Amino acid sequence: MHCRELLALADSYLADQLLVETNHAILRHLAECPQCRAEIEDRRRLRDALRGAFQRSATLQPSSEFLAAVGDRTRSIAGRRDAGRSWRAALAIAAALILVATSFALQAWLSARRVAELTRAAAGDHRDCALQFRLSEQPISLEEAARRFDPVYRRFATVNPDAGRVKGPLTVVARHSCVFQGRRFAHIVLSYHDQLVSVLVPVDSPALTSEIRTVDRERVIGFPTGRFTTFVVSAIAAEDLERVADAMRDPLSRALAGA
Repeated sequence: MHCRELLALADSYLADQLLVETNHAILRHLAECPQCRAEIEDRRRLRDALRGAFQRSATLQPSSEFLAAVGDRTRSIAGRRDAGRSWRAALAIAAALILVATSFALQAWLSARRVAELTRAAAGDHRDCALQFRLSEQPISLEEAARRFDPVYRRFATVNPDAGRVKGPLTVVARHSCVFQGRRFAHIVLSYHDQLVSVLVPVDSPALTSEIRTVDRERVIGFPTGRFTTFVVSAIAAEDLERVADAMRDPLSRALAGA
C-alpha cells in the first residue's frame, strides 16, 4: 500500500468502516511509515476534538426552529398511522434529520479547520525552505519523491507559469519536494520582481478552496487543482499574488489532469 492509498482510506479506517484485509494492509504500512503514522494520529486527535467541540458548542446544536419543524412532522405522522408504529418512525425521522443537519455543520467546520492548517503549513514551508533554508530535512528532487512516495511528483517537473498573465518577468528558480512539520509538499519556487514566490502542493491532501490570508506577514492564496490544493505564498502585494496564482492555475491543472 502506498501513502496516497492509505491517506485516501484514513478517515474510513478511523471510523472502523473497512474490511479486515484492508485494515491489515494499513497496519503493515503504518509500521513502516512514520509520516503516515503521524497523519493518522493527527486525524484521530482532530476527530476527538471535533466530537468534543460539537458536544460543547451551542452553535452546532439544532436550532429551536429546526426542532419545531421536526416536532410538527412527527405529530403529522403520528396522526396518520398507528400510534406505536408512527412514533417509532417519527423518532427515526427526527434522528435522521438531526444527523444530516449536524453532519453538514461538522463538515463545514472540518473543512475550515483543514484549510487553516494547510495555509499555516504552506506559509511556514515558504519561510523555512524558500527564504531561510532551515528545514530540518533536506529537500529531495521531484524524481526521487516520485520513486519514494507518489508518481504524481514527476508531473511538477515540467510545469511553467503562463507569463502572459503577469506584469513583468516570472521565472522558475527551483523545483523539489520538501517537508515542513511532517507534511510533504511539491514545491516550485518562482522569482517575480526580484521577490520569491512559493507554489506548494501537499500531495496527501484533498482539494479545498481558500481565499487570500496573511500568515506571519506572508500572503497565502489557495485554490483547487484537480484533486489537490495549490497554495501560492509570498510577501508581494495581494493583486500581484492573484496574478501569479492565475499564471500557475491552468499549467498545473493541465499537468495534474487525471492524476
